[in-house]
Amino acid sequence: MDCEADDSYPIADYSYIIVQLKKFGNCSTAVELARYIEWFLTSEQAAAEAEQHCMVTVSYGVAEMVRTSVLERMTCDGQRLVDLVRQQKYAEEESLKTWKLPVLIISPLIAAFIVFLVVYAILLKLKYLRILNRDHSHHQLTDHLPE
Repeated sequence: MDCEADDSYPIADYSYIIVQLKKFGNCSTAVELARYIEWFLTSEQAAAEAEQHCMVTVSYGVAEMVRTSVLERMTCDGQRLVDLVRQQKYAEEESLKTWKLPVLIISPLIAAFIVFLVVYAILLKLKYLRILNRDHSHHQLTDHLPE
């Protein structure tokens, strides 16, 4: 963090993460770790978090070095983790598509139904206002008639 004094200087340090390049067994934790590293290197949200805590983000060159020397070399049960991450992301995108179609179909129907209800309510109000005006006019006429 930078100090306020004129003769101070910023304190710089590196953060490290030690990863196991070859994992056997439960690949889900290894996939999540690879996804976190990828998020940390590429996400604008990660960069914003770093800046919020007065940290400098990883440069493009360092990010590429981490990607090629770590992410591309990480494996689990003989499979490259980057491939497993791609498969997981693809499956997530496909699962999102399953609800998008019903929402895209149902949303306009719900909107049309709401518009129908509003129009129906307005028409009913106009009908009742006409009835009230007719009754009011009728009472005014009968009030002025001689008995």
